[in-house]
Order: sequence, then C-alpha cells, then structure tokens
Amino acid sequence: MRTNRIVGIVAFFVAFLVVLSAVYIAVREPFSTAVNDCRALETYSREFVSNQGDENYLDQQIRACKGEDLDESEKPGGGASSSPTPTPSAEPTEETQPRQWEYLANRPPVQKTAINSFGPSQGLTVDMPLADMDVDQAIAEMRYRLSIDPMLAAATKAAFERTDYEGSSYAEVDANTKLFSEDYEAWDTAVAEINRKIDEAVAAGQVGIEPLSGNYVASYSIPGEIPAVRIDYDVPRWGQTAIRISDELFQLECGIQNYWEGSLPIQGPQIMPEPFPGMDRTPEGTPIVEVPPAQPEKPETTVPPTAPPTTPPTAPPTTVPPSTTPPTTVPPTAPPTTTLEPKPSEEDSYAHETGAPQASTTGPARESAEPVDTNPAPTEDRDVPTEAPGANNPDAGSGCVTAPGESSC
Repeated sequence: MRTNRIVGIVAFFVAFLVVLSAVYIAVREPFSTAVNDCRALETYSREFVSNQGDENYLDQQIRACKGEDLDESEKPGGGASSSPTPTPSAEPTEETQPRQWEYLANRPPVQKTAINSFGPSQGLTVDMPLADMDVDQAIAEMRYRLSIDPMLAAATKAAFERTDYEGSSYAEVDANTKLFSEDYEAWDTAVAEINRKIDEAVAAGQVGIEPLSGNYVASYSIPGEIPAVRIDYDVPRWGQTAIRISDELFQLECGIQNYWEGSLPIQGPQIMPEPFPGMDRTPEGTPIVEVPPAQPEKPETTVPPTAPPTTPPTAPPTTVPPSTTPPTTVPPTAPPTTTLEPKPSEEDSYAHETGAPQASTTGPARESAEPVDTNPAPTEDRDVPTEAPGANNPDAGSGCVTAPGESSC
C-alpha cells in the first residue's frame, strides 16, 4: 500500500514536470528561429521571470520585438520614470531638507549612448560631451554624479573595493543601490570613501584619460524602479575614452561605467541576461531583433549574367543623305571576249595609225617582211611601187605586204 502511494506521488511529479516543460516549450518555441510573436514574450515575462532586473531587460526585448529603436527612444527603459527620482518618504524636519537624487540610468535613452548606459552622455556640470572632457572636468563630473545617483555610488564603491579587498562581492551592488536611496548616511559614507581614493590617485599622478582598444568586461545598467547592474564579457571597444583612476577604468561616453581589462579575478554580479533566440545585442547591450541572414547567391549556371545576344542584330538600312553632286554613271561592262587579240606588231601599229586595214588575226603567221618605212611621205607625193619588194624574187618567200592604197599585192 505504501509502495503504491510512493509510486503515485512520483508519477504525479513526473506528470507535473512534463506539463511544465510543455508549457515552457510552447511559450519559447516561437522564438527558436525568429521573434514572431511579441505577446508570447509578454506571457513568458509574467509567468516565468521573477528577478526584477531580468524582467526589466525582457521588457526591453519586448519593445525591440515591436520595432522600437531603444537607443533613440524618448521613453526611459524598464517602465522607469524619466523625471528625477523623488526623495524617500521620510518626513522632513526643520533641521533637514529633502535630499534631491536621481537614478541617472533611468534617463530617456535618447539622452544616453545606449539604453543600458549608466547615465547621459552630456555633462551635468559642464555643457559638453563627457568624451570631450579633460581629466579635471571628468573628475568633477564623476564626483557630482556620485552625490546625486545612488546606483552609480553603489557600482563605483564595489569597483574600488575589489582593488583592496580580494573576494569583495560586486553582486551586492543592487542591494546597496536600494540601501543608499533610503539611508543617506550609508550613502554619504560610501561616497566619502570613494573621494578619498580619488584624491590619493590624483596626488600620486595615477589619473588620466586614455582611449580604449580591444575587448573588455563592461558593467551595464538595466533601467527600472531600482536599476539593476550587470556585467558582460568580451565587449569590443575601439576609440572610446575612459578615465583611469589607479587601476580602475571608467568609460566616459556611457556615463562613467566601470570596465575591466581581461577576466574578473573575483565573483562578479549577475551576468547580463541573454536575449531570446531571434534577438541579439549591440556592443552597448541594447536588445535588437536579428536581421535574417542574407540568402546565398545563386550559382552562375542557374542565373547567368546578362550577356550580349549571340546573333548580331540586323543593321538598320543606311540612309543616304541627299547630295548636290549628281551620281556618277557607270558604263555597262562589256561582255567577256573568248578570243584574245595578239599584241600588235610595229606594222599593225602603223596600220592603226594610218587607218589601213588590219591583217587578219586568224590567218597563218607570216614570214618576216622587209622593213617598212615608219615615216612615209604624204600619200600624194609618195611613189608607190607596183610590186611589193621581193615579189620577183623567189627566194624572198611568199609574204606579201600591201602597199598603201592597194587592195592586193
């Protein structure tokens, strides 16, 4: 009987865990690849988050999910008020006046470098960016902010204490933030100790402005009714400025946040909460919706680049502009002759020149005739022989040269 009861109790707890896991998966699963249901984030925040700092950070993720640019927003983060924090509810007396203080981390993000910065990037003592201040101006700004901001005093106290006291827990920052806003004496004691350490560093020449270059451990604030302080590892910083006081670095642009070189030698505060899948953070800790990765380019074989056509385009008809010069008339080409005319001899040349009939080109080749006078006298004065030279000479051959004006030899 007892065994059955134990089995039943075990079965009940197993069933409960299965149901709880199913609910968790159902809520978180939509964000496994991308943020596509901001209401599910809100449900998760109400049902599964109990830490106030994490809840405020999740609120930032919900706002980013809805498309808000957190770093440029006019609203303070975590539902905090942008107006100075009111003084504690203690009744003022004649001897004491209400003390004015403010969580500078709750300033509107548009006044800060990022929504999770410690305070505004513009100076409160001098109207200029903190990044442009010299050493004296930065020290004066730091002292003033410590006197009006309980959160900055709590974070800076922990930063200096870990130098002298190994094992000091930076995780007490959130508790001290609340304490200092309620207990002014504790706050003033902490600020006085910080100022003493600053004075010692100034006297020893251990204070200066230097640029950041590389990866650091950075502290962040998560705005809210009581701002939470978290740290993050491996934060890239190149070109931003910090004030060094002894061995401690305080980044200026983000509101005098404590930075560490390398890994922390002691137990630190809670690590900055991880954003939901489908989200990411900027180097300043701001939650942003991840941009889907770019689609890989298609191979050239499937989508070839535009190439000129393989067939050359037909040339347009040539338009001949009108011309004032008349066109040249080309005489028709004579039909080809199949019989080649032999080169005329000297006698033929003479015949052409005098207009005498030409010897037939088709007859047998004639023997060499006696030389003909190529420069005869005019026809009317010239003696024309009645017989051709060599006519009565049998040895002269049978060749006959027609005398000018005669049709036969």
